Amino acid sequence: MLRRVSFLLAVITVLVFGPAFSQEKKPFTNADVLQMTKSGFQEAMIVKAIEANEANFDVSVQGLTDLKNAGVSQAVIEAMLAAETRKHDSAKDTKTASVANPDPNDPRSPHESGIYWLAKQAPEKHLVRVEPSSYPGQKAKPGFMSATVKAVVPGPHAALRINEAASEFWFYFDEKSTGLSQSSSGASKPEDFVLAKMDMKSKDRELVVARATSFGGMSNGVRPEDVIPVDVQKVAQGIYKVIPIKPLAAGEYCFLPSGGAGAFVGYGGRVYDFGIDSAK
Repeated sequence: MLRRVSFLLAVITVLVFGPAFSQEKKPFTNADVLQMTKSGFQEAMIVKAIEANEANFDVSVQGLTDLKNAGVSQAVIEAMLAAETRKHDSAKDTKTASVANPDPNDPRSPHESGIYWLAKQAPEKHLVRVEPSSYPGQKAKPGFMSATVKAVVPGPHAALRINEAASEFWFYFDEKSTGLSQSSSGASKPEDFVLAKMDMKSKDRELVVARATSFGGMSNGVRPEDVIPVDVQKVAQGIYKVIPIKPLAAGEYCFLPSGGAGAFVGYGGRVYDFGIDSAK
């Protein structure tokens, strides 16, 4: 009799208190409940063991039926269901907290709508917002039998300087309204923008956005030789990763709405500009 009591105490110690002393805490399962039931543990003791351990129970209809047929009491089964409910509620609370308090440097977390550069060479990766240049002008340059319309951004260099040729950009769209910010462009995906290299002048940066002929024809859009091909990956609803196909050479660049001069004006005359200082 004394030997049986000693054995039961050893089992209780392992099932209830053992995980506290072990390096790897194993979840309590249906098999553990069945083992304690068959070993003759009282109902209250099994419930305490369930409450003291991390739960990983099979509470499907078949799983509960098997427990009932094996002689597990109603109170124990209810304790198992309660443990699974607590686990799911805890996971839900953790997810809700993550959404409510997103990591500002995690590109997969929600962010304010806009375009961001992911700086990867710093000790810790962090996102830098690409601010749009304000109030750039336009000018037409007449030529023989044709004319070009250029977007003009003041200053020979963009404020944002990037020293990573293999740059990575993230687009965040506010799907409750339209676009990256308040505008009439209706842009809702990265394909509505084009990445282009700008011509750097002594006092400004220029980009051809339309070409007209003397016969009344009009060709809207950035010149093919100025367009930088990019790879677009949708990461989540309203979140996209955009990477240039080839590393960017030193120079001045911008994201602007596709469609040429009309789209440029429709987006408030703004471009999301940045410069590449070196090809590291």
